[in-house]
This record gives sequence, structure tokens and C-alpha cells, in this order.
Amino acid sequence: MLKFFRDIRLKLVRDKRLGNYLIYAFGEIILIVVGILLALQIDAWKQQSDDRATERMLLAELHNEFKANKTQWDTVMHYHRLSLASTEYVYSQLPIDLKTVDLDSLSHHLYYMTWVFTYNPSNGVAKSILNNSTFDVIRNDELRSLLIRWNDMLVDYQEEEIRAFHNFENRLKPYMKKHLLFTSETEKALRDPRIDLNFLTSLEFDNFVMDRYLDLDEILDNMTGELELMENSINRILELSAPEN
Repeated sequence: MLKFFRDIRLKLVRDKRLGNYLIYAFGEIILIVVGILLALQIDAWKQQSDDRATERMLLAELHNEFKANKTQWDTVMHYHRLSLASTEYVYSQLPIDLKTVDLDSLSHHLYYMTWVFTYNPSNGVAKSILNNSTFDVIRNDELRSLLIRWNDMLVDYQEEEIRAFHNFENRLKPYMKKHLLFTSETEKALRDPRIDLNFLTSLEFDNFVMDRYLDLDEILDNMTGELELMENSINRILELSAPEN
């Protein structure tokens, strides 16, 4: 093809047909420019196709990650609320009267009152997207914003859980080990003959219950909006990363 065009140019030059040669040369330049533009357009189409394939892959991985995070969130919230309900029951019995208290019910709620859970979601895919150039292939601005803010939201929420966990491990758990029997048969927690039930009537026990109540109440308190923000963010990320039908 190049030889064909070269032969035409040489013939025009030999015949001294300058006007035709200039027209031909201009046309050849146009053809070259068009060829370059087409090549660039094809490259752009290919890059766009590759980006969409990468985006679909990342969204699928992100969706699966947050499905697991959502399941864990729902589980942790269930047990936080269960623990708070049991704590409120024990609190409602204070001060304890050993002559009238239902020890089996009290044992049951003391058991659930001291369940400690923390929300520890997987962040591998989200962090990978944020820390690589692949972030640019995510087209949805709302999803990009949620992923950027996700870690800060998580840290803000986890502050109360972490504080409650350390309080339990360092202060409440040692108290429990001293006065209660650890057993999955909840009604037996206060039935061991070695237990001096008088501890239930002490101010120390009342403060123990109040301490646990305050920890759980702060975790589940939505006055600052952190709890709702977390739940809404998880749900929205799931919606925005869902596969297209």
C-alpha cells in the first residue's frame, strides 16, 4: 500500500503536475490524521471496556465483602441488644432482696448481661480499592464517597465497643469470676453451694450492674447518629455494589 502511494507521488512529480500533487499530499495527510484518530479511538474504547470489566469485578468483590459485614453487624447488634435487655432486667431488681428474688431468672440474665461482642468487619477489598489506581474505575460518586468515609465511620463507632470491652476484661470479668459460676446452664450460675449470695446485696454489685448498663447503653445510643450512619452506610454500599440485572 505504501509503495502504491509512493508511485503516485513520483508520477505526479515527474509530470510536473504540482497542483495535483499538493492536493494529493493534503489528502494523504488527512488520511494519516484520520488513521491516528481512529487508532486513538480504538485504544480509548478498549481502555473503557477494560475499565468496565475491572469495575464489575471490584464491585462484585466489594458486594460479597459487605454482605459478610452486614451479617456480622446484624449478629453483633442482636447480642448487644440482648445483653442490654438482660442488664435492664437485673437493674430493675436492685437492690436485691435474697428472700424474694427469683435466682433462676437472675442467673439467666446475669449470664446474658455479660456477653461481650465487638464489630470487626472485613476491609480488605475496600482498602484495596482506595489504595490503588483502581479507585478511578468506580464511576458512582456516592459509592466513592462512602468508601472514603467508611474507615472513619467505623473507628468512631468502635470507640464505645472497645472501651466497653476493656472495661469488661479488666474490671467486670474479674468480679464475675470471683462471685459467679461460669456455665452455659444459665440457671446454675448462682446455684453452686460455694457462692456466697450476699454479694448480690452489696453496693459493689449494684455498681457492677450499672457499669455494664452504661457501657451497653453508650454502644446502642443513637443520639450522635453513629449507629444509624453505620447501618445506613453498610446497606447503601450493598445497594450500590449490587450486580446489574
